[in-house]
Amino acid sequence: MRKKILKKISNIDKLIHGLFLIAFIVAVANTAQLQADETKLDTLRFNDKSPIKTYAGDTILVNAHKYTDIDKEDADLNADVFFPCQKVVSLDMEELLSYVKYPDLARRAGITGTVYVKCLIGRNNKLLKVLVEMSDNELLNQSAIDAVCKVQSWQSAVQKGEKVALWISVPIEYKLTPAKKTEK
Repeated sequence: MRKKILKKISNIDKLIHGLFLIAFIVAVANTAQLQADETKLDTLRFNDKSPIKTYAGDTILVNAHKYTDIDKEDADLNADVFFPCQKVVSLDMEELLSYVKYPDLARRAGITGTVYVKCLIGRNNKLLKVLVEMSDNELLNQSAIDAVCKVQSWQSAVQKGEKVALWISVPIEYKLTPAKKTEK
């Protein structure tokens, strides 16, 4: 009887050891994948000649090679920082909407929704960083980022009479309109 109990305990120990080994292997594999993804994202963030691919929450630097010293200082502002301003960041929404292009694949699939793009506007009225804050569908993200990056009418926020860098959340809505019927 005692031998059977010891044998069962030994089998349980082997099972637990095996589970820990599997968990360790999975953790190492996940870490390697995260490092590979981060390397890929760094390449995309700093190489503005390649198309930007992003996932919700990834911060993209916009034209980082053209940053002035003021821009570099402003670009360090954390996206979660909030402070009151006399005048918030502004832009010409008509200009933004003129740049929004409905992705063909999303249109054919009947996908609609809103993409919230968070934008860091520096003291020099320049777009420094963008990130997809929230999105109803990933197919719409790239189009929203492209539209925001083309806008030239950004106006910096003002605090205590001085221009300051500030994040702004810009909603871009994608709606399908029914096709017009032609009369015969």
